[in-house]
Amino acid sequence: MAAFNARVLLIDVNSARPLNLDAKMLARGYHMMRATDASEAIELARNDHPDVVIINTATNGNTVDLDETLNSVRKDRNVPVIMIGDRAENDRNTAEAHEGTADFLPPDYRDVELFARLRSLIRLNTMQEELGRRIDTAELYGIKDTDHILPTVDISDSKIIVIGPDEQENTGIAESIGSDRAVLTTVATHDAMTRLTQNDIDALVVVCHTPSNEYLLFCEDVRNNSRFYNLPILLVTDADCFENPDAPYEIGVTDVIHRPVDAEDMSNRADSLVSQQRYRFAMRKVYADAMRPMTSDGLTGLFTHGFLHESLSKQIAEAETWHKNLTVGYFDIKNLAQFNADYGYVAGDLLIRQISTMITGLLRGEDLSARYGGDEFVVVLPETPTAVAEIALRRIASVIGTTEFATADMTEPVPVYVQVGVASNEDGDSAESLIGRARADMN
Repeated sequence: MAAFNARVLLIDVNSARPLNLDAKMLARGYHMMRATDASEAIELARNDHPDVVIINTATNGNTVDLDETLNSVRKDRNVPVIMIGDRAENDRNTAEAHEGTADFLPPDYRDVELFARLRSLIRLNTMQEELGRRIDTAELYGIKDTDHILPTVDISDSKIIVIGPDEQENTGIAESIGSDRAVLTTVATHDAMTRLTQNDIDALVVVCHTPSNEYLLFCEDVRNNSRFYNLPILLVTDADCFENPDAPYEIGVTDVIHRPVDAEDMSNRADSLVSQQRYRFAMRKVYADAMRPMTSDGLTGLFTHGFLHESLSKQIAEAETWHKNLTVGYFDIKNLAQFNADYGYVAGDLLIRQISTMITGLLRGEDLSARYGGDEFVVVLPETPTAVAEIALRRIASVIGTTEFATADMTEPVPVYVQVGVASNEDGDSAESLIGRARADMN
């Protein structure tokens, strides 16, 4: 059976407005399960391991049954949820969104909006699943003082930039999301970029009236900057602004709101984006806290060879059971021996530390990185197709290859050549065989 990008459970309790998503999900690589009542939903949630739940809510206000169903579905796993329905319960929706694992869409949503939210929440689920695996693996080393506690987030002090060509419109948007949270409202892109570099911005709201202008280019510049790679960008534009509705998402916009802007919808959407962003950062901190000396390489701080094999074995088993993608990357510093000969082994160790830090910094929080040997590193990308992983890993190798490295006693920086290989899991794989194929793929 082919691997899927994710497993999606659709609870379609609205018989008056059913969702016809089966073909669309399949075309995008998702495996969809459908339930039309609470008992079906609970049974599928227990036995089929969904990564995200979509609930098409009824229009009759039957919230009690919905709540009970949702609580049962999420009893053992904090599965992210997308609720599709009317905005009659905005207070409740906003409260759930603050958990960082819920999102909402109106009944007249567009497909591009649904799948943008779906991708974001699938990643959160992947981070949660990976946390559980790491803690389980750590227990094999006798580490039992790490609680599997999912983080909570507080967005009351969030900071958002609003930028667009009309000062009055910018001010109105700032008021809808909270003037205390809109730390900068401007028409100048250079002012916004300067404020972004202060590293405490949670989201960016960009107003764009035409499909090609400085504000859209600003979105591209932000997204292409590695420091802001994951920053949520909310684009405010007209419904007919783009001939291709996917165009904003292709340049890196996180979500789109159409003008005229509903203040409550703007506030809720900003809350959801900030909540998910802070949840990701909170998960990264939990990952860091879960590291222990006995599972970490002394020189680099990455996971050890043994921890890698134990964790990867678990991931391979889960990928085979639930038909998920799993990809491994193998990095090798090709000129380290010459570097050691020219500059000494202390300098070589410092180089290894610099490169390991760079590799980890360019990966996602849920990706596992380990030192495999003296100058070799292995990274594991859960729920990632081969093509996507190849782009990311070869980009990392390219960044390292164009970076000049130096240590204290060197008179000038030197380039470093890194080879990378990529392989994805196949039936019958072990940790050794999967890593071996990635190593054999190096070029």
